[in-house]
Formats: sequence, C-alpha cells, structure tokens
Amino acid sequence: MSKLATFWSIPVHVLTADGEAVTIEGPEDAADFLRDHCPQKEGRHYRSASGLCAEAAGHNGRLEVSREAFIAAMLEAGLMQPVQRAPAAKAVATPRSYA
Repeated sequence: MSKLATFWSIPVHVLTADGEAVTIEGPEDAADFLRDHCPQKEGRHYRSASGLCAEAAGHNGRLEVSREAFIAAMLEAGLMQPVQRAPAAKAVATPRSYA
C-alpha cells in the first residue's frame, strides 16, 4: 500500500545556506529540508518543526501547524526567502468635467 503525499495550502519559499531558492510544498519536503539543509539544528523552533513535520508527513499531525512551525524554524535559521511584492499601482488623475 503506497502512502499519499500531503501538501500545505500555500508552499513556503526558502533559501539553502548557499542561497539557492527552494519551494517546500508540504511536511515531508520540510522534514527532509530540515534534516539535510538547515545549518542550525539546535534551536527551539528547529526541534518543534522537526517533530511536527514528521508527524504531519505520517498523517498523524496537523498540516498547517507543521507549516507554521517550519516557517518559524526557517526564520530562526535566517533561511526565509524574501517576499517579492508587486509594485503598487500608479495613481492616474481623472479629468474633471465642468458644466
């Protein structure tokens, strides 16, 4: 019997220690990334995320809680990818009509 992969509602964009952008789509990816690429394995958020992501990957935990824990661990390690925001819309003056 094969195990179905689980995915978060919104992926998390992180950086490796080398600056490579990586998209993490669910708790299984997150657990692998924490184990293989996180340089800081001693932090409180790292330990919490490791356990919560492993549980959620095994379908024994809550998905979005594992996502939030992973984000906290990435912030703690300084590996969150900066968010690219779209430029704000430019205001355009509307001519007034005079009667």
